[in-house]
Amino acid sequence: MTDGAVGTRVRGVKSDIPNTDLAKVEGDVRCLVARLYEVLEQAGDGALAAALPWTEGPSPDLASLATEPLAQASSIAFLLRSHAEENAATQYRRALDREGRVGRRPCPYGKRA
Repeated sequence: MTDGAVGTRVRGVKSDIPNTDLAKVEGDVRCLVARLYEVLEQAGDGALAAALPWTEGPSPDLASLATEPLAQASSIAFLLRSHAEENAATQYRRALDREGRVGRRPCPYGKRA
């Protein structure tokens, strides 16, 4: 487990949001991208699905994929990642609120809330 510092990696997922549960972010990202993978496979785009980040298995030759669908699928995957990070950060803030530690939450630029 990590301390949630900015830039800490947990098996391939890097979070830019401080003080989040990176293991939760990783699990959520992998789950959401796995659902996107299933949708693409069911739509007949198995090679595109295999090119998604945070998936298991060999990656296809990216040069053989059409650029626009690859860009769109990758954008959706990164959007899902952002949502997972935002969710983890919100849950962290709620936990601080429940514990009455809101004033000790770190803020940008070295200031305290």
